[in-house]
Amino acid sequence: MTKSPLFASGIPTEADVHRLFAAFGVPAEGVKMTYAEVSEVIQVSPVMSRFRTVTSAWRNRLVREHNIYLRAGEGAYVALAPGERVDLSATKLRMGVRSFRRAHAVATSTDWTRLSAEERQQAEHVQRVATTVIQSARLQARTTHPVLPLAVGTPTPS
Repeated sequence: MTKSPLFASGIPTEADVHRLFAAFGVPAEGVKMTYAEVSEVIQVSPVMSRFRTVTSAWRNRLVREHNIYLRAGEGAYVALAPGERVDLSATKLRMGVRSFRRAHAVATSTDWTRLSAEERQQAEHVQRVATTVIQSARLQARTTHPVLPLAVGTPTPS
């Protein structure tokens, strides 16, 4: 299969994203949109990579323009409430720390005698940064969390 010379970097998603906004608007918290409904709107099967490409562009635009986050799973997208967004951010943080642990493990288990001076510097940098993030995550987990400032427009308690 050859690529169309008109779209050197793939088929644009804007038209499909526009159709999704026309069909679903800006979803309110708790609104559920099934993959089947989304698939019907954009005329692409959920198992196709194009489905993920288009829905990723749609979700990114919802975040960028409307501060709406959608959770994907169990055959649907759901617009997240504030508590669910905090859960999402905590999950992403745990995943990030896990990635740093893996990077640290790779760097420390490497045979440094076979590295050039530049590669050694890079490995040391990876170790330092990963160690800092891992230790910070451990320390933060043990300390009490500070009270966060109130959101804009929230009345202050008397």
